[in-house]
Amino acid sequence: MASRDARDIADALRVADRRERESGVEKMLLVAELAEQYQLDEDTDLHPALHDEELQVGGPGTPYVSEYLALELGPLLGISVRKATGLIGQVLYLKYHCPTLWAGMQELRIDVDRALHATRLCTPLTPGMAERVTAVWLRTQDRLTWGAAFTQLERLIAYLCPDVAEEQERQALEARRFHIGQPRDGVADLHAQLDPIDARFLQATVDQMADLLAQIDGDDDSLQLRRVKALGVLAHPALALAMQQQALQQPLVDIGPDPIPDDTLRVSTRDDDGAPLPEEPPPDPWEYHAEDTPTGEDPASRQRGRRGDPHFCLGHACGRITHRLADLRPQVTIHIHINATDVAEHRGHARIEKIADVTLATLRELLIDKQVTIQPVIDLPDLPAQDGYQPSTRMREAVYDMFTTEPFPYSTTSSRGLDIDHTTPYSATGPPGQTRIGNLAPLSRRLHRAKTAGHWKVDQPEAGTLIWQSPLGYKYRVHHHYTDTLDDAA
Repeated sequence: MASRDARDIADALRVADRRERESGVEKMLLVAELAEQYQLDEDTDLHPALHDEELQVGGPGTPYVSEYLALELGPLLGISVRKATGLIGQVLYLKYHCPTLWAGMQELRIDVDRALHATRLCTPLTPGMAERVTAVWLRTQDRLTWGAAFTQLERLIAYLCPDVAEEQERQALEARRFHIGQPRDGVADLHAQLDPIDARFLQATVDQMADLLAQIDGDDDSLQLRRVKALGVLAHPALALAMQQQALQQPLVDIGPDPIPDDTLRVSTRDDDGAPLPEEPPPDPWEYHAEDTPTGEDPASRQRGRRGDPHFCLGHACGRITHRLADLRPQVTIHIHINATDVAEHRGHARIEKIADVTLATLRELLIDKQVTIQPVIDLPDLPAQDGYQPSTRMREAVYDMFTTEPFPYSTTSSRGLDIDHTTPYSATGPPGQTRIGNLAPLSRRLHRAKTAGHWKVDQPEAGTLIWQSPLGYKYRVHHHYTDTLDDAA
């Protein structure tokens, strides 16, 4: 095959890029069309609580859609139900509230991602105002970076809709949140939304603790890495306070021996004018007295002996910590799964629930100086089946251990706290042992309703593997860590 010259390659790249952008637009058009057309056939004798409840996820003025639409769309696009719900709302808002921006997206004047993100900022606006603001913004946004473009959109909203801008700021302050993301390679991302003043204080405190790590612990890592460590120190308030107290200790000044012998001192009882001096004031109850201590040591010697004690300092920020620092750490429960063979051979991986998979070497590093309690993992094959409907606490824990996330296609919802559902429905007149590993799975309420109503069908051919069939006939196999699409619609 003859090699192409640079111009031919560039032309092909341009065509591929346009095709990709057109494909993204087509996807959004199809999402809108599916949202408007998706309906489920329901039995007339279906319990009222299980009927499909239509939702207006795009906001006032947009069509109502099936509450089960996101369950269908998420697996189709390989995304979670929560993300699918958000996408449906954004697409419908864009189409019905921002028609100029919707048309601009189809004409490739604005990328799909940028158009969808704009809807998040415009949601509080009335339909007419959203159209007006985005129509003005569309004309100039393509010449700006992502951040600059949305800064401009925020300014337009503030200029054209000052009342809305004020309300958005109030809501943003009320919606402040803190989140630790899914770790990768042994580290976790931290995201927090603070008011600007608190953010500056946090930055100053982190910088202060980073300096103390170098000053007190002799940490010679880079400033950036010490800032990260400092944030970890702040997770243990008592340790952070102790470090601050130690840094505030004032160095003692040794003034040397008294140059005047004690026996040469003459204490006068009169002032310079010859008048009698007033009597001494009563002793300060807070003043230190050597006789108050068992050993009778003087304050200076006691201070010199405690200069290395992080529980003691001099200064306005001092307080006394009477407990071991380790005892003051917050109590947390972390579930770690380790293969017994790996532990014996000092190699392999560990799975930390809701956090990450790490090597045993990294796990040892993470647990240094941490107080941990070891609890044996339940051996699933040896867990006996139960006859009653409600699984025991031990069995519930076993199900949560088997399914760390909800076993639905591409779900990212943590299983802990979800209802434990019987895959094959429980029957009071059925055989014994219906409540068992292999017939239980943690499901969210919406998914449980969709399954109970018969819209979604599910089977668990082996413990830990579920086969789902959607109302449109698509089939998915969900295992502990992955989802497979089995075939096309029936």
